[in-house]
Amino acid sequence: MSYKRPKLTDKKKLCPRCGSPMMSKSETVKYCPVCHFSETTTKTTIKIKIEEETKEEKVPDLEVYRVSAGGITKATRLESDSAFIIVDRKANILWMWKGEKCSPGDAYKAGVQTTKLKSSLRMYSASIKQIEEGDEPDNFPLTGEMLEAIEEEERRRKEEEERKRREEEERKRREEEERKRREEEERKRREEEERKRREEEERKRREEEERKQREEEERKRREEEEERKRREEEEERKRKEEEERKRREEEAKLAEKEDSTDVWKKVAEDTKTGEEIKESSISEEDSELSQAISSLTLVRGINEEIAKKLYNANITSIMGLSLSNPEELAEKAGLELSLIEELIGNAKDLLGLD
Repeated sequence: MSYKRPKLTDKKKLCPRCGSPMMSKSETVKYCPVCHFSETTTKTTIKIKIEEETKEEKVPDLEVYRVSAGGITKATRLESDSAFIIVDRKANILWMWKGEKCSPGDAYKAGVQTTKLKSSLRMYSASIKQIEEGDEPDNFPLTGEMLEAIEEEERRRKEEEERKRREEEERKRREEEERKRREEEERKRREEEERKRREEEERKRREEEERKQREEEERKRREEEEERKRREEEEERKRKEEEERKRREEEAKLAEKEDSTDVWKKVAEDTKTGEEIKESSISEEDSELSQAISSLTLVRGINEEIAKKLYNANITSIMGLSLSNPEELAEKAGLELSLIEELIGNAKDLLGLD
């Protein structure tokens, strides 16, 4: 069983301008969605009926031809300075007439042209007779009346040719006018389609602008709403931070008060006189060193090692450190003068001394 490939009759027509598939706008109009080219699918056929008269051209019985250097031409009279060929179809004779003043060269040419004319007219059975001016026989056809008839026939022939020429020109003029009329109609149709297309594009453009305007207004509204919410959230966050800051400050103040109370208690304990220390029940040296270290390490920058060096230099309290001479203390403790000055300043800051 052989498979016959079906014919594709539903192919989409391509745009002649850009090559994209054409789309149907209506039953009679197709357009290109890419370059907006449009065309109608209905073809207007205008038939022009031209009637031509087919009259059988009548062949004259007599024709006269002048022999010249370029060949033969039709003539209506005989002249003495030339040679002529007379075609007599009724008598089936070709007369070669030579005028009195005809040159031998023209006479020779007349003989050659007569033979050619006999073949071109297909008068194969016709006879050729040569005569001279004044020696015309009785059956020579060119009389005065015959020449007038030939002239009249030639005049009518020219008039007929002129009439046909004018008719042909008139026919061409009418065809040209009809062609221009069709082109004008086609131009108007295209202009109308172009106008409708522009109106449609303008309508779509306005709709698109209105849509974009609505979207822009909606976007601005959303942005304003988001900005308002953001400001409210920022204000709420700042308010909470401010409350948290105030709460921490309050807690810090309370902590400072508690710390200062503890510090002054320790200072009071550390500033006992020598007699009170002697009267104390603590007699062990390790206990005194431990108390001095615990007191001095409250000062910023003093660690256990520095506290021991200060203790060896007879500094056992923060107050004693703040009231000592920096140069003497640096020499006794074996520490740098800049460090001693910094520690004394930190002790004064802790005690609140200027």
